[in-house]
Amino acid sequence: MNELRWTKGEKIVAKRAFEKCYERECEAILTKLKERIATADKPSDIWLIHGFLTKELKKIEDKYDYRYSILILVFARLLKEGWLEV
Repeated sequence: MNELRWTKGEKIVAKRAFEKCYERECEAILTKLKERIATADKPSDIWLIHGFLTKELKKIEDKYDYRYSILILVFARLLKEGWLEV
């Protein structure tokens, strides 16, 4: 893919959109986490919660990459997944 040129204004808007999507997704994870904690009633649930967080962290780290060379693809994914609204 050819390198896109981002204007200063586009960079500002992109950063805001990126951060908002990240915040939305983290809030959704936090909601799920609270539900899991509220229903945890045995020691093994601790490790299930740990596994959940590990899996979610991996997904977040794989998805949220703010390099301008791939940012358009990141936004496409966020749009497809419903985190980015147009």
